[in-house]
Amino acid sequence: MVEGFESEKLHEGLFSCPHNRLIFRKIRELRAGSRPVDFVILNDSLSSEVPAVEISTLGDGVIKGSFGEAYFRDYVDQLLRIEKERRVKARIDDAIRRPDFLPDLKRILADYEPDAQDTGAASIAALIPGFRSYIETRRGSKLWGHDLKSLPDLARILNGIREIIVLAAKAKTGKSTLALQIASDLHGQGIPVVYFDFENGPYNLLARELCRREQISLGDIFSSEIHGVGYTENGIRSLAEYQNFSIIMDRRLSVERVQAYIKKAKSAAGRSSIFMVIDSLQKLPMENLKERRAAVDLWLRGFEALKAEDPDLSILLVSELSREGGKPKESGDIEYTGHFLLELQTNRTEEELAERGDDGIRKLFIKSARDIPIPAGPLKLEADFRYWRFTEMEGPA
Repeated sequence: MVEGFESEKLHEGLFSCPHNRLIFRKIRELRAGSRPVDFVILNDSLSSEVPAVEISTLGDGVIKGSFGEAYFRDYVDQLLRIEKERRVKARIDDAIRRPDFLPDLKRILADYEPDAQDTGAASIAALIPGFRSYIETRRGSKLWGHDLKSLPDLARILNGIREIIVLAAKAKTGKSTLALQIASDLHGQGIPVVYFDFENGPYNLLARELCRREQISLGDIFSSEIHGVGYTENGIRSLAEYQNFSIIMDRRLSVERVQAYIKKAKSAAGRSSIFMVIDSLQKLPMENLKERRAAVDLWLRGFEALKAEDPDLSILLVSELSREGGKPKESGDIEYTGHFLLELQTNRTEEELAERGDDGIRKLFIKSARDIPIPAGPLKLEADFRYWRFTEMEGPA
């Protein structure tokens, strides 16, 4: 049994998911009757009320030595921290309603001490084994990060897909198409992908991936002609291979839930490396935050914390570009958060686009980078939206 499960602080109301509340209640009932608890007993006791896959995520936390235990302990710690912070916030909200709130506020803040585990403190000696592994992994690769088969020049320039990459572009430039292509390329190399989509919807993304992978158009996919149906069915069967590529549309998303999705994906794939896409920053849930710039910055601090805790996590943050150009929309700290800031531009001005149309040529500028020289010029790409893909081009951009 994981530490903390029997704690009175841990109660059913902490779990937002009804299935998790059922699992928690059943574990308590079984333990109260001194019955052994394992996956099979738990599954039988719940009488198919909860899908087995959800039982394995939470319920396996009671089995010593399993990955589920570690996952469950983290989950429990996370719930207790959230509950503690919620109570402190409620006390503060109540205090500041009174005119003489300052003494009460000081007392509340003085009483609040973050748990030691929240500090992330570790001696240098304790970090050495992981640091050696960190160096050896990169020493054994030609790039510090992940390679890209479909965009090798981009991977070479960045020394691999790694750290936090911000991809900024104006609307209809192709930033989601480029993000999906990078994610699909990495998944094809065995890297699990968690793609948070607030722009296109899962079926649109699947249709684009089908076009790119099979080189068929949307017209072919939606055609009732026999050849279109055949191509589409073959392509759909190929998409069944995407076992470790998750598309998530979670309107209640929080940094804690992002972390849970990452851990679940790592567990399912049995890999430590993982690639995450946020499409896009400006569409993330921002409830109760009137100032959008402050809300975006708050999300950025959360993503920085996730990356700081996990050296095997690579993040691509898709951002809208302001109409005036030059800065990501509601920028705040966006340009300072990314290890790399990339800007995707069309080859033509607004006037030329209106007069002559889009020629499909794109310029990808490396606007900032922390540990590589910034190239003098942009990378030249060709966008083919018939097949929803980008191809690197030779010659000056």
